[in-house]
Amino acid sequence: DLVLNRHGLLDAAEISRVLQPGGGFLTQQGGSRNDLELNEAFGLAPVKFDSALDNLEQARELLESAGLTITRAEEAFPRTRYLDVGAIVLQLRAVPWQVPGFHIDRHRRQLLAIHNKIIQHGAFTVTSHRLLLEGTRH
Repeated sequence: DLVLNRHGLLDAAEISRVLQPGGGFLTQQGGSRNDLELNEAFGLAPVKFDSALDNLEQARELLESAGLTITRAEEAFPRTRYLDVGAIVLQLRAVPWQVPGFHIDRHRRQLLAIHNKIIQHGAFTVTSHRLLLEGTRH
């Protein structure tokens, strides 16, 4: 009756296969432009995952090509303000794929630069990239 998917691989064919006709789905995905300011601060190129979607149209086309009807589609770029460098460290330990190989000692110089930006500007701000799609199976 219902498929929920949050930040998992968006396998449109599998969603269509397991839903009965009239069944619904709801998915929230992280987009390919997620938290790029962190990568920039550490001098790294953005991490590109095969499963990351570039934009809302790509997600819509993927789902519609599997026989699903989209009833709601939204793309958002919410901002997160980090008020101290310790919160950045916690985030990068929780999401190690954002800055591969992150280690406090190895990245001390970059962390100090972020700390100085926080002191100067009051926060270090990063922009998330989120996609929300809801729909039904024909």
